[in-house]
Amino acid sequence: PSASGNYYLTGDVSLEKRWELKDDVVLCLNGHDIVRTTKSSYYSDVIYIRNKTFRLTDCQDSGKITHAEGIDGRGVYVYAKTDEHSSFSMYAGAIANNSYTTNASYAGGGGVCVYEGSFTMYGGSIYGNSVSAEVATYGGAVYAKSASNNSQKASFTLYAGNIYENSASSGGGVWVGEPSDIKMTGGSIINNNVTGSGGGVYFKGDTFNVSGNVSITG
Repeated sequence: PSASGNYYLTGDVSLEKRWELKDDVVLCLNGHDIVRTTKSSYYSDVIYIRNKTFRLTDCQDSGKITHAEGIDGRGVYVYAKTDEHSSFSMYAGAIANNSYTTNASYAGGGGVCVYEGSFTMYGGSIYGNSVSAEVATYGGAVYAKSASNNSQKASFTLYAGNIYENSASSGGGVWVGEPSDIKMTGGSIINNNVTGSGGGVYFKGDTFNVSGNVSITG
């Protein structure tokens, strides 16, 4: 889609380069996959959101955002600078089996990377994602971080959905860094793998609110 509106897929989509949103979009996967099929030295994401609003759902609940076998990269990258508003809301579908690999000393967000934007999860699944770097890796499924000199915070909110079997060296499921916020009122973070701290969640941000029925296990 190149214009604002509501869309649904009628078949699987193969991308040779990342999809950069040009306007606000609501997308139903309709049981189909969006697959990144080629490598890139830098822009390795499937979907890139900057100063736009993206809402993802799936009426068949079997579609996913992923990379082809042997192709590295993040699932979704949410990026914003000062005075920009970038948001990703996930209602259904999956972000699955993405593996972000870089030669940098550290990296974060194999499934979803949020830098000074917002990610709200109302449903769906994030699973089988990982991140690899020379020294440290953060947030196998979800990474949220803001620049320390920016008043705009990154945020992750989990109302429902499942985050499971992701891996990193810190925050196997979710990693939230300062000055960022995390809120959980439902959903599950289960059986994520870590070689360091925070198997389910690693938090070093400003505010961590938990209420309702939240499961962080394994």
